[in-house]
Amino acid sequence: MTSEEKLWFGLGGSVSMTHRARLLLALSLALGAAGILQPDTRLAALLLSTSLGLLAYMLIAAYLVSVKASVISGLRVEREVPEPLVEGREAVIRLRVVNESLLALDNTVIRDNPPSLFGAGKPPSTVALIPARGGVEIAYVVRPVLGRHEWGPVYVESLDPLGLFRARQRLGSATQVTVQPRVPALPRRRVAAALVYQPGGVAGTRRRGVGVEFLELREYQPGDDMRLIEWKTYARTRRLAVKVFEQEGLIRLVAVLDEQPTMFRGMPGATPVEQGARLVAGLVAYSAPRGDIVRVAVIPATGRRTYYTGWLRGRRALVHAERILAERTRWPRSTSPRPLGESVERYRGLLRLALRGQSAIILVTDLGLSTEEARLFAERFHRVARSYGVPVLVIVPRPGPVRDPYWGLEALETLSAQERVVQALRGAGVPVIHAEPGAALRELARVVEYARLVGAWPRLGS
Repeated sequence: MTSEEKLWFGLGGSVSMTHRARLLLALSLALGAAGILQPDTRLAALLLSTSLGLLAYMLIAAYLVSVKASVISGLRVEREVPEPLVEGREAVIRLRVVNESLLALDNTVIRDNPPSLFGAGKPPSTVALIPARGGVEIAYVVRPVLGRHEWGPVYVESLDPLGLFRARQRLGSATQVTVQPRVPALPRRRVAAALVYQPGGVAGTRRRGVGVEFLELREYQPGDDMRLIEWKTYARTRRLAVKVFEQEGLIRLVAVLDEQPTMFRGMPGATPVEQGARLVAGLVAYSAPRGDIVRVAVIPATGRRTYYTGWLRGRRALVHAERILAERTRWPRSTSPRPLGESVERYRGLLRLALRGQSAIILVTDLGLSTEEARLFAERFHRVARSYGVPVLVIVPRPGPVRDPYWGLEALETLSAQERVVQALRGAGVPVIHAEPGAALRELARVVEYARLVGAWPRLGS
């Protein structure tokens, strides 16, 4: 069942004149001046009385709007946001404005302020009558975008019947919302004939070892564990035989999403960073339920800190992966690449997250679309990681499909720059996958299952 979060807001605002009121005030002053200068007494009196009448009406209108302002300051606003928010999945937002005073508010505009990337177009607004001891509700649809976003305050304004004065209040402060990545379609389980699914979801391999699944009997050899002797077979054949069990094939993965500023280029919903987040979530969803042990790391577009989870498995791993991808993804103000070499220096810290000879690093990045950065990556990080016994596989996520001509042209430019980076990495012996999330997941599944069966990672990039 979808839970909902209610956000309560505070107060603030002012009363101001509209452009129409300024024109009317200027007209009133002009009539007054004309009346003073008019030699005809009867016409002068008419002009002065008209001027005073307009001024009196403006004072009354200003007083009425100031009363409205005091009523607006006591409004209670509730916003219901479905939870969890998932990128690309439309969500219905409900905004309630409750008036607990004894005065109704007519000619009132209510405008919400969702994140600009959510594709709501113009800020959702409505003109309504807010009854005394009652309220109104507006609902609108947004299409969330991956990451952490700021939901602005609610604006409420009310005018007098002629629209001369405006009471405008900003209710509440900005609030934060997070949007999880969408998990792509998972590849089919490969090499299923060689796998035995044990209780708890651990996938076994046909490698001999200590485990819980019986594999076969073989002749006893000196040095075998006496506890594994099958005495029933000895009683029947007078020959010693020992039990061979299937060894559990556990994989350790460090899935890293490097949110290079250049990965945010393109139309929201089809940017490489969103494609990369889907890929990381899909990899965790594929491996963790099988008993593999994974951890997820995020290198934000700004700042120098790397965020990561602990070693996790099962459903818990996917929950933590989705959370860290949602909370640590922030859209930068600029998509200019990082300074040359900065990313490679940050990658060195990833070696502390991996276990030598026991885990592999899956790095999702475009290296700032720089071939020079790709060369530094091969020399300063990939070579060091191999000496540590930590295989590294780089995935450069392709932009998603777009129909808009403007965004389509930018996607083609990004794709061309990615191809140059991929060629530079491959030329330096770095293994690279350049594909959309579905195809990249299928390729990763082949690598993971190879490591599961053989008991060692393939010599990637050799």
